[in-house]
Amino acid sequence: MNDIMISSWVTASVMLIIGLAMITLFLLADKKAWWKLSVLTMLIAIVGAGSVMWVALYL
Repeated sequence: MNDIMISSWVTASVMLIIGLAMITLFLLADKKAWWKLSVLTMLIAIVGAGSVMWVALYL
């Protein structure tokens, strides 16, 4: 169970880092790309929630 939890947290952390990098790139590339930012934020939230649910299922 510990290995599964660690891999889930690593996956969630990597997704968050990639998401933050993509948000930064979007803001630097286009100041008016707020709809991209909102869609990206929703995707990150879904992935994060999924990761948390997987961890909760194995506890």
